[in-house]
Parts: sequence; structure tokens; C-alpha cells
Amino acid sequence: MMPSLSRRAFLAGAACSCCHPSWAAGSSARLALFGRNEARLLEGPLRDQFEYQQALFLNLDDDALLKPFRHRAGLPDPGADLGGWYDDSPDFHCEQGDPHVDFHGYIPGHNFGQFVSGLARGFAATGDLRVQAKLKGLIEAYGATVSPRFFEDYNLPAYTFDKLVVGLIDAGQEAGIVSARPALDRLADTALPFLPEKALTREEMQQRPHRRWAQTWDESYTLPENLLLAYERGFGDRYRELGARYIQDDTLFAPLARGENILGGLHAYSHVNALSSAVQSYLTLGEPRYLRAAVNGFAMVEAQSYATGGWGPDETLAGNDGGGRAGRQPQPHP
Repeated sequence: MMPSLSRRAFLAGAACSCCHPSWAAGSSARLALFGRNEARLLEGPLRDQFEYQQALFLNLDDDALLKPFRHRAGLPDPGADLGGWYDDSPDFHCEQGDPHVDFHGYIPGHNFGQFVSGLARGFAATGDLRVQAKLKGLIEAYGATVSPRFFEDYNLPAYTFDKLVVGLIDAGQEAGIVSARPALDRLADTALPFLPEKALTREEMQQRPHRRWAQTWDESYTLPENLLLAYERGFGDRYRELGARYIQDDTLFAPLARGENILGGLHAYSHVNALSSAVQSYLTLGEPRYLRAAVNGFAMVEAQSYATGGWGPDETLAGNDGGGRAGRQPQPHP
């Protein structure tokens, strides 16, 4: 169990910042990330939390993590259900205007990729061979489950695909798991027929055929960041093309680049993630409009952010007035 943490202790532990050695004030050098093995957390609440989280991930049962993928592929699926959204269950029911909802089985296996990513980044920071061994077993077992059956009648295929992508590229780069690359290629081949041809807004999703209302909530506009990262990390040229395909230019980045605040009413979590895709699009493709879109978008979001790091209410971004939650307005970047 994590120890209790006071506000004072949290602020004391968080009050630090670091720069990569390749950067200095006044330099024109491009900022770069530290390698995860180039920094160490000293004793304190941040290291306590990291170690707690890594121990939690390390002790998750492999069969339980793989169960939704094995079940949907028609393979033997031992292990306990993890519960909630993660299970492959027919219980899910949530239709527009219906007060009787059940989110059990909403998006089976949806955060498997995030568990893998957390383990891989933890291994890069610690070199813990137990973590690497767990990752190797998980990725090899997951690769055997990749099947079109997983995405058939799936509520949010882009959402879960995105998280699987980041897990596999982190496993490959951060932990040296060789099987991650062929697993990603098989996953991409399998998932693409179930994804739209380009990034779609929720309104565009609603206009397309769907079996249930939840299928209009998918988030194809978050895909560029991790697909472009897959290209940058040497997983293949195809991921550059795929990432560029899902850049949401016309309805998101183009108006943001012009300084137009069109964020009001949009789903907060996924559209803040989409701003990270604007950053990565700039870094990979080198087009300044994506940098302008990111700078303007993050400024608009900052003006309505809660101190806890979230946005609301109901995960919804406010318009130009910040919904009464901000006392200033951002100035668009030229």
C-alpha cells in the first residue's frame, strides 16, 4: 500500500526540473529527451510511487492480462477476469438517452498496451531483468493472439490500437524485446481494415453506420503520435505514411494554427492527446503549422486547466471564455 502523501511533501518532491545536456540557455540546439537510464529518482515520494507502480505491474497475472485477446481469438483463455472495461463481456450497454447503462466489457483489453509500456519504461530506468523477462513472455504470447476477430464489432478499435502501438514500440526500444516489431506489423495489418481511412470527428463517426452509439466515440485523431514514433524508432517506413494519414488537419490543426479556438465542446482527454500528435507531426514532418497548432492549442487548454491536471466538467473542453474557469485568455502564436 502506498504511504499517505501530504501536499507539502508532494510539492517538495516535485519541485525540480532538468534539461538535457545538449541544451543550454540561449542555444539554438533542439531539445531532446533524457534516456530513461540517464536519470535516477532519489529517495522520496516520487521514487516510492514509481517502485509501487512497477511492483504492481510486475505482479499482474499474465493470463489475466492476455485473457480478452485469447478469448476473442478463440484460443484457450485461462486466468481471472480483471473486471470493468477490460473483460470481454456481453454486459456492456450504453445507448444515447438511455439511463440504464453497464460499462462492463466496454473495450476489452484496452489498456494492455499501457501496462506493457509502463513495464518497458520501468525496465529502461532500472535494468530489472525480471521486468524484461515478463515483457518477453507477454509480447510473445500476445503476438500469438493477433487476429481480425479481436476487432470485429469492437467499440473503439482506434483507441485500443493506439495503446497497443505504444506498448509494442516501447517494448522494442526500451526493453529490447525483438518480437515486438513483428507483433506490431501483424497488429497493423490486422487492425487497419477496421479503422477509418482518415481521422474522423465524433460528428463524422455518428454519420457513418454503427451498431451501437458507443462506436461513435472512437478516437482516430489520436493515432499520429505513436505511429510517427514507430517510424522514428525504426519500426518501418509504413508508419510514417500511416501517421500522416490520421493527422486531423481540416477540423482541428488548421484552425488551431490560425489561432482559432475551436476546442469548445470537444472531448477533453482525447483532444489534449491529439495536441501531442501535432507536436510529433512537426518533429517528424517538419511542417511549422503543426508547431503553431500545438502551441496555440496547449495555451488554450492551459487557460482552462484545473490544478489537479484535468479538465471538465464531464471531460469536456470549454470555448473561448474558458467556461468561467480561467481569468485570462491565451494569445495565439503567429
